[in-house]
Amino acid sequence: MLLSDINETKKSISWYRSLVLNMRDESKIKNSGFGKVVSNLQIGGMYFYRYDPKLKDILPIYDKFPLVIPMEPYADSFLGLNLHYLPSEIRAMMFKKLTNISGPNKLAVTYSLLKGVSRLQGFQICIKKYLYSHIESKFIEIDPLFWNTAIKLPVAQFVRK
Repeated sequence: MLLSDINETKKSISWYRSLVLNMRDESKIKNSGFGKVVSNLQIGGMYFYRYDPKLKDILPIYDKFPLVIPMEPYADSFLGLNLHYLPSEIRAMMFKKLTNISGPNKLAVTYSLLKGVSRLQGFQICIKKYLYSHIESKFIEIDPLFWNTAIKLPVAQFVRK
């Protein structure tokens, strides 16, 4: 890879990171083509949002800006796969497996599917229950064309005790 390519990649990542972290400007997100700001989740999509866990005082670690693939809806919450909990190399391998199974535009992720197809250990740490009442923003629904970019963005905001 040429130095100019590396610099362009760094600029692109910086631009996407800035866009995602400054998600209050819905028009910038919409005009970027990266995704759109939505109020509701769809199972099998990919989303960024701001989150303040109910049990943050006792959790050893949590992500205030998760990258989640919703798996199961409930009345007051949903079960989701937060990809930020995986190291980037394992995240990329798992994501590749999920897209090979599910297809290019929707991720058919379930707990039984993850157990059945993943030789990668540690995916259980990614499965989290998110309460709607603790979501602090709208959702950025990532366009499937940018899923591979989104999983590489350094935007996790972990809080450790």
